[in-house]
Amino acid sequence: MNKLEKASSDLDKKLSSSAKDWDQLKHESGKLKKDTAILSKNYKGLQNDVKIESSRINQISDTRFLGVQSIKAKTDLLNDKVKEINDTLASTQEKSASFSQSITDIRKRLSKAEKEVNCLDKTSKSYANILTTKIDHIDNISTVDSSYCSSELALPDVHRTINLTNNTDSEGIHSTCSVNQKSRHNKINVNVSNDSNDGIIEMPSNITKQSLKHNRSSSHAESKLLQDESDRSIPVHFPRSTCRPTQSSIFSGFVKNSIRKVKRFYIGGINKSSTETGMRTYLSQNGIRVTHLRYFDKQMRRTASAQVNIDAQDECKIRDPSFWPPGVFMKDWLPWSVFRSEKDITQDPHTKSWI
Repeated sequence: MNKLEKASSDLDKKLSSSAKDWDQLKHESGKLKKDTAILSKNYKGLQNDVKIESSRINQISDTRFLGVQSIKAKTDLLNDKVKEINDTLASTQEKSASFSQSITDIRKRLSKAEKEVNCLDKTSKSYANILTTKIDHIDNISTVDSSYCSSELALPDVHRTINLTNNTDSEGIHSTCSVNQKSRHNKINVNVSNDSNDGIIEMPSNITKQSLKHNRSSSHAESKLLQDESDRSIPVHFPRSTCRPTQSSIFSGFVKNSIRKVKRFYIGGINKSSTETGMRTYLSQNGIRVTHLRYFDKQMRRTASAQVNIDAQDECKIRDPSFWPPGVFMKDWLPWSVFRSEKDITQDPHTKSWI
């Protein structure tokens, strides 16, 4: 009996301890259920957060892609503009080089023309002096020959005639000396003629020598005159194209070449259907002499424009308001420095057009 009681008491103790353990297990299972519920809620929240973050990441990637694409497009446009600017700079450099070369050529021509003008002035003056020297020399020779003829005339009672003819000059100047002696008048008449000037010199006939007739040949006179001219001549260069010795008397001088003035204008409001060729044709048909024309037809503008350089004499025509079609206006072309100061512009003209 005692053993049974002990066994029952042991069983009771074990049952009570197992009941306590069961209660603890129930309590812990309840806690576990609560924790699992909390974990499930947290898991669902994390899933929502992951979805939201993934969508946000997708949006960021999309916007980044779009931004990269837009940046690429902008860089392509900038590269195209840079290429255009480089092309325009190269063309302007070529034009400036050609303009500088033409300016140097014009300066050389002007200096050469000034030298030729100075040379022509000197040669014309020297040629006039040479002509004057030739005429004086021929007159002196004719006077000497006439005095030589008068010194060797015949006696008073004999009728003698001495004729001296000199054809010495290529310019057509002839010298003639004729001496007539008569015994009745007891005097000597000496006639000296040079084509247009005739003179008579009367001298007393008091010579006691025998009569003498003296005839000088034209070849001897020509050789003597040529020898004297070679002693007196001045070496002068006469340009064949500018100075003709036979026509120096009718030389009237040089004519100054007038420089044509140019006026610059800005033409705006041109219809987009028009072209540069059509504008040139319109101006030429209306009597406008165009020296330079730049046509601006940009895609972003509603109308076209142009820079026109014309002869200054046609300025009154182009300023007439009835000259241009309706909608087209005109104003003076301003240099970039003046235009920038008036409009207060600080941007680079190559990046944005201000026309």
